[in-house]
Amino acid sequence: MKKYDAFLLSLGIGLLLAIAMCCFQAGAQRDLSSKIIRLHVLANSDSPQDQAVKLKVRDAVLGCGIKSPDPESLKRAEEAANVCLEENGMDYRASVTYGKAYFDTRIYDGFALPAGYYNAVRVSIGRAEGKNWWCVIYPSLCTDLAEEECRGILSEDEISYIKRDGEKYVVRFKLQEMISEMSFALFG
Repeated sequence: MKKYDAFLLSLGIGLLLAIAMCCFQAGAQRDLSSKIIRLHVLANSDSPQDQAVKLKVRDAVLGCGIKSPDPESLKRAEEAANVCLEENGMDYRASVTYGKAYFDTRIYDGFALPAGYYNAVRVSIGRAEGKNWWCVIYPSLCTDLAEEECRGILSEDEISYIKRDGEKYVVRFKLQEMISEMSFALFG
């Protein structure tokens, strides 16, 4: 019976440590998300033509220098997206909106962002039913100069957190993602 009690105690302690770690991760994600604006581009459909145009629209929106969600920047981004669609012979339009959106854990080249709700500029092309593309536009993590631009906006700990300090694998915790979703639902 003593081995069974020791096993249950060990299991309980392990579970508490796992929950504490997930709560820490959810808190770190929430703090990080308040400093980041992501760009989310949704293609009209999954056809090769719509997917190719999605990337051109992405480039047009990034080319207009959008860094903040102010109405002027959003209008400029929408105009750039629609000019790109017209130039490529598309008979549908794009709309650009700003708000909170849920993103899964995303592994980029050299860094990863945990799952959670982030501020996002969303470019919906046509029916917006195709595969999407996203990056971080503030601070700019869509470019090679990203890390330098992050300094002064994100703390060294936050930069280390998203870069994972060179770790090759990023461990995803479903429990952490669930805690993050519940936290957003309860506290916004």
